[in-house]
Amino acid sequence: MKKFIVYIFFIAAASIFITCENTNTDDTDYHKPDLVDSGSYYEQLIPNPVSYGENFQALCMVGNNSEVDAGSFYIDLYASTDQRFTGTSDYFIARQRVSSMPAESSDVIIIIEPDDFIKFPSIPSGYYYILYVIDSTNSIEESNESNNVGLCTGSTLHVDGEDTTYSIVATAGNGGSISPIGRVFVEEDDDQTFTITPDEGYAISTVWADSIYVGPVSSYTFYNVGSNHTISAFFRASPSLLVRDGCDPHLSPDGLKIAFVRLTSTANNATSDIWTINVDGTNLTHVTNTPNDSEFCPQWTPDGANIGFIKVAGSYSGHTGGTLWEISPNGTNLTQTWSLDVVDSFCFWICDLTPVPSSSWFTVMEYRGDGVTDGLYLGFGWPLSNSALRLAWGTDPTSPNNPTTTNPRIALFNPLIGETCGAYTFIPSDSQSINPPIKVENTGNFPWPCMSPQGSKIIAGADGGEPNGLYVMSLSGDNLTQLTFDGRPDHQATWSGSTVVFVRVPSEGTLYHGDLYKMTLQE
Repeated sequence: MKKFIVYIFFIAAASIFITCENTNTDDTDYHKPDLVDSGSYYEQLIPNPVSYGENFQALCMVGNNSEVDAGSFYIDLYASTDQRFTGTSDYFIARQRVSSMPAESSDVIIIIEPDDFIKFPSIPSGYYYILYVIDSTNSIEESNESNNVGLCTGSTLHVDGEDTTYSIVATAGNGGSISPIGRVFVEEDDDQTFTITPDEGYAISTVWADSIYVGPVSSYTFYNVGSNHTISAFFRASPSLLVRDGCDPHLSPDGLKIAFVRLTSTANNATSDIWTINVDGTNLTHVTNTPNDSEFCPQWTPDGANIGFIKVAGSYSGHTGGTLWEISPNGTNLTQTWSLDVVDSFCFWICDLTPVPSSSWFTVMEYRGDGVTDGLYLGFGWPLSNSALRLAWGTDPTSPNNPTTTNPRIALFNPLIGETCGAYTFIPSDSQSINPPIKVENTGNFPWPCMSPQGSKIIAGADGGEPNGLYVMSLSGDNLTQLTFDGRPDHQATWSGSTVVFVRVPSEGTLYHGDLYKMTLQE
C-alpha cells in the first residue's frame, strides 16, 4: 500500500492546501474519475459563529474513487436551512478551483481560506447546515454523478449578521440559460443584472420579472434593490433555413439527411423529382431525374439504406394513383417494389370537403405475409383543394422484412364522406383484430400531421383557426403548443430524433415551391 502527501498552493480567490493519503488498494479498472464526499467530521466553517465581512476558513473532505486522475474542477460552499441541496434555496458562500485530484485519493482535506478580497457574505442571521458541491460546474465526466454533495452533520453554522441583503431567484427553461442562476443575494440599494442566452437552435421566447412580462430581452437589470425578486427566462426553438424550393421532406432514421421533392418549374405541367440534402445544408443531391415522370412522397426505409417514393407518368399537379419504387440515396438501384416494411404507427388527415376517391391509393392498408404486398402502409393528407398523398412505413416488430411469414393480415380503411376534417392516427395491432384509425380531436385545421419519434405527440401546421405556425400536441389533440412564430404557413413537418424539418410557404409562392427549415425539438 502506497502512502503519500501532496501540498498544493493556489493564489486566486482563495488559498487551498490539500493533504492526501492514498489507502485504496482496489485494483478495479475505472475509466472515469469519481469525485466523492469522504466524510463529514472535517466539514466545518471557522469561526462559528461568523458575521458578515469576517475572514473565514472552510474545511471539507474529498476523494477520488477511481484509478483515473481528475483534472480541474470547482467546489462551491453553501449555507443551507435544511439538509438538502437545491441550488435555489441555499445561500452561496464561496467557490474555489481545484487544479486536480489524484487517482485513488481518499481523506483529502481541503481548506478554503479566502483572502482579503473575499469575506463572509451577508445572509440572514440564523443557524445553517454547511453544504458543499464537488465539481459544481460539471467540468469532470464522472462514473457516478450522484455523490458530489457533502453535508456537515456534526454541527451547524451560526450566522450573526444583519438582514441587509435581498435575494433574487433566477430560473431558465429548456433551450438556454440565465446568468447568474439560482438564488442570488444583492446588497440593499445595489443593482443586479441578469444575462439570458439561448442555446444553439433556440431563441429567447419570454422573460418574466416578478411575474411581469418584460419581453424576449437578452439582459435585464434590477436597480436599487430593496426587496426580494424573481426572474424567469423561457426559450423556443428557432428555425433556420435549410434549402429553398422544396416540399414534402422526410428525415432519415438517424436524423442526418432529408429526402424531399422539388418541382422542375412553376408551370402547371411541371414534373417533380426526389432530392436529398444533409441536415447541415451540405451535399445537395439530385436523386431522380425523369423529365416525363413525377416522383413524390419520399420516405426512408427503416434501415436508412434506400428511399421509397411514388411515381406517376406526367406532371405532379393533379396526380392520382401511381406505383411504388425504391432507390439508393446516390440515385442507383432503382427498383419497383411492393415489399415495403410496416410502420409501427402514423398519422394522416382527411376532410369531407374534398370527395374521397374510390382508388385504393387513398386507403390505409396493412399487408403481411402474402409474399407480394408484404408490409405496406399508405397514408394521405388532404388540403382543401389539391390532394397530397403521403407515404409512410417503418419496421414491423412481428415480421420485419419477412415476406414468408405466416398469419397474413389485411386492414383497409376508407374514410366516410360524413367524417369531419381532422387528423387520424393508425396504430397496428399485434393480434388478429384490426385497430381502426382514431380521430384526433381539435385537428380540423391541421393538415399534414406527423407523429413524434416515440409516438407520443403529433406535430402539424395550422391552416386556419389558429395563427400561422407549427404546433405540437398530444395524441388526443390536447396540450396544443405553438412552436414557430414567424407568421408564415408552416406545414409538412418530419421529426427524427431531436430534429424537425418542415416547409415554410414563402410570402410570394406556394407550398410546393416552399423553403425547407430545420429546428431542434425534444420529445
